Amino acid sequence: MSDAASTLIMTPQSDGADSVSAKDSVAGKRGMSNSVTEVASAPETTGSPVVAELDEMALDEVRRRRVFAYFDDLLLITLIYATLMLVLGVTGIVPPGRPWLYAPPLYPVITIFYNAITTTRSRIGTPGMRMVGLKMHLKDGRPAPFLNVAAHALFFYLSVILLTPLILLVGTRSPQKRFLHDRLAEVYISNQKKADD
Repeated sequence: MSDAASTLIMTPQSDGADSVSAKDSVAGKRGMSNSVTEVASAPETTGSPVVAELDEMALDEVRRRRVFAYFDDLLLITLIYATLMLVLGVTGIVPPGRPWLYAPPLYPVITIFYNAITTTRSRIGTPGMRMVGLKMHLKDGRPAPFLNVAAHALFFYLSVILLTPLILLVGTRSPQKRFLHDRLAEVYISNQKKADD
């Protein structure tokens, strides 16, 4: 009789403990599943915050300013080229009467080094870009290094020569106002003051 009573008394307690532990297990599983669902549904934040801001803050009139910057730089490059050709002609390095043999390859070389040196030294852009308030940088906002800037100038002239200037129309369809040579060189150009704010 005592054994039966003790069995009847102990049975509810064990069932209650089992039910409590089962509830805790279910609650734990539900909590884990909720946390997994929250992580899975969380938005991705792998994009660059600098580039995300460019769409709204730093791309106003960038194309128009780049046109003015190009002609400013073109004038400076031409002055450097003319001065260098004069010096080479006076010193006798370039034979007189045959400047066309040296002019075509020399001009693009000057252009590439002009862009690369002036941009990396200033950490902003070429003199023409600085005149109109533009800045060249990488996707994460860091200043563009020498190789990227040199490749940017090279890709510009190659694309215009090989694909005609119509290739520049690519920039009119880009939401970030990037041209083909910008994409190839992996650089971004934005308004300097707005990008720095």
